[in-house]
Amino acid sequence: MQFNREPIINVFGVVVCFFLCSSAITLCSSNYSGPGSRMDAVVITYDVAFIDVMSALFVLSGFTWSWVYVNTPKDDFTVLQHYGLLSLYIDLTLSSVLSVLIGSIYNLINANFHALDVIATLIEGFTGVRCLDYSQDKNHWHSLNVASWPVQSLMWCIITAKATYTFNAKITERFGARGYYIISVLSIFGVLIFTIFGVMHSDTNIFYSNATSFTYRTMEFNLGLHFYFLVCQDEVCSHVLWGFLHHFRGVIYMLFVCIWWSEVGVAVSPFDENEEVCLRLYYMNNCLPGHHVFMLRGCILGLAMITSLPDMADQVEASVVHMIPTARALCTAISFCWPVYMTTKIVLDISFGKDAVNSNRALVAIIMPFIGTAFAFLYDSLVKTHLLDLAVCAYAQMAVFFSSMLGRPYTTPVCEPLKQPVAGLDGVDEI
Repeated sequence: MQFNREPIINVFGVVVCFFLCSSAITLCSSNYSGPGSRMDAVVITYDVAFIDVMSALFVLSGFTWSWVYVNTPKDDFTVLQHYGLLSLYIDLTLSSVLSVLIGSIYNLINANFHALDVIATLIEGFTGVRCLDYSQDKNHWHSLNVASWPVQSLMWCIITAKATYTFNAKITERFGARGYYIISVLSIFGVLIFTIFGVMHSDTNIFYSNATSFTYRTMEFNLGLHFYFLVCQDEVCSHVLWGFLHHFRGVIYMLFVCIWWSEVGVAVSPFDENEEVCLRLYYMNNCLPGHHVFMLRGCILGLAMITSLPDMADQVEASVVHMIPTARALCTAISFCWPVYMTTKIVLDISFGKDAVNSNRALVAIIMPFIGTAFAFLYDSLVKTHLLDLAVCAYAQMAVFFSSMLGRPYTTPVCEPLKQPVAGLDGVDEI
């Protein structure tokens, strides 16, 4: 199964643009920037849509990873995955440090600074695991890099994906056609259980602690991975589901738009640190009704988006390589959007006065995604390539050091440049 690279990267681009806009609206809402924001009229709408779209993003990511894994030579795929993970990690660490610096200033200005937040942000940034922000208690750890969790989760999804795909092949080899049913149950069971428990226990931190953690998001990623595997195996049920979703995808999209639109203008209450535990994605977000945190709903949206991709690619390897710069910049935009937005707000407050800026937060929310996108592409093209070169050199030198300690010769050059030729690709000279 092959898919044209342009629709795939375009879909990811649309989703990331929505992510940037939603994050800007969240930061410009009353809970994050002071009372009286006009963005409160749509913040619930964007919160609800954000939950669905993020679930769809991880399902689509799992499907795309499988497509790349199956259609790329093993050696080339290994290089792509290593550089991809290294790129994500560099973004996470730098954005976390920047969030600590800018976020501390931002919270001090808004009289909301907590020292534990600094420690939590650094730990989560350097480990890539959002493991400390699991309680809505005001005295608990809360990350200053609020919106970086998709990249943190994606990094661990990619690390575990190959083992999952290999496990699918083993199950199929061992159980034959029955293995398809086992894979189908595994793909939906975890998401369904989390969804049910999260909705039923709305007065606990089950939803809050898991919705931004890689443990749950890996299940959504694997749902897309399993779907690709079953379709490639010509499994009947997966093809029936594909046909149904493809035929009714327009209706599905319209239903989601209607669900999101129904929340426009819903009144929101001011954030209260002493408020009881409820269903929300971030610590300072508004509480949501239980039927809007049904995570399986977003997975259905993701599967519908997958069936909208045309089956029309010829040079898959070249397509994958040409997707890299844009995909890398999109991940950078997600990692850095929160510190860049806070910086924008602080600069505007200093330049024009806080009252003037707050009265025009709707305009600020429009400006922020453009600034975040421009920063991401400039940073990616001017800075990150050099950082990746340095990181590769450091990694190679560490490999030489530990290999010598273990008495094993290390034959790879000490420092390989980032721009390597990819075998078998006509017209593609570099990654």
